[in-house]
Amino acid sequence: MAILDAGFFLALAKNAAPNGFLVRARESKSFAVPASTLAEFWRTHRGPAEARFGWLRPRVVDVDRALARRAGELLAATRGSNAMDAIVVALAERLRAAEIYTSDHADIEKLVRNCAHPRCAVVSV
Repeated sequence: MAILDAGFFLALAKNAAPNGFLVRARESKSFAVPASTLAEFWRTHRGPAEARFGWLRPRVVDVDRALARRAGELLAATRGSNAMDAIVVALAERLRAAEIYTSDHADIEKLVRNCAHPRCAVVSV
């Protein structure tokens, strides 16, 4: 299982994630994305990014009270300021994801170091 953050979708929109990467990723992984992250995607991205999103078929996970609370705890522990990043890491923790695909490596890595599943790899896109 891999978690996708908003930066991954930005890379899709800019064609920064090469097609070969997408093919390899889809063949070997299942994906999840917090529903809140989709707001960043749908705000401005259309065309090829939409098609690639559909092709990856990520599981969209609602942000419930427990997930939001855990994200807040991670923000407090790291003195972070990006709730979207914290929700991504809290979801990775909940699902015991193997990887998080992100363009915000430093912030996500800092949050991962403070979660209960610190073996989750942070993959830059």
